[in-house]
Amino acid sequence: MRVPTVPVLLTTALLLSLAGCLVESTLDEKGGGTLKTEVRGGPNDTIDKIKARFTGAGVEITKATMDDKKNAVVELKYDDFAKLGALKQYENVTFTLTEDLKAKTRTATAVAKYARPVTLPEDQLKYFGSDVALALTVPGEIVKTDGKSKGKTATWGMPLNTLLSTPTSTFSVTYKHDGPPLAKKDAAPAGTPAAGTPVAGTPAAGTPHAKAASAPAK
Repeated sequence: MRVPTVPVLLTTALLLSLAGCLVESTLDEKGGGTLKTEVRGGPNDTIDKIKARFTGAGVEITKATMDDKKNAVVELKYDDFAKLGALKQYENVTFTLTEDLKAKTRTATAVAKYARPVTLPEDQLKYFGSDVALALTVPGEIVKTDGKSKGKTATWGMPLNTLLSTPTSTFSVTYKHDGPPLAKKDAAPAGTPAAGTPVAGTPAAGTPHAKAASAPAK
């Protein structure tokens, strides 16, 4: 396949929030878990550049590979679901894990926001992949999800352009939990935006500007 000449703006933009061929995560009883993602890097990306996007407090990369076609696989484990939003890779996404002690349930949610939604041209979709597949396996029986569920796994699938052209996309799953409550976390200072939440009025980092969609594909 001919390698497109992706604009410099898009070499990181397509390795962005939730985008890629596959993102799989597994939550444990304490709110931590594992994550595996398969993405395609830009022509100038190296495995070190890709690993840097998954590096953060409370997160350990356990595997990272990239072949000669820039297809990368990154696996990691994290001690807090919410900390995924502090990673460069997911800076457009806010991750939360809440619980209802009375109902004995927990809800894991990822909200992806794009300040300047765009539609990518066909050549770029062929290079990076035209669809996004997400999966989250939880430690209890699924009660409700806005995706599809089978056993303890919730899944979502959509065209990449649908994700990028939608200002806000939410992925949520509620599951049964009878164990101890989540450990309390220190509250963020007043006025501090949640990790991964773009500042109002500014384009989310790594998000293509509207004019990027009409840029010549490489």
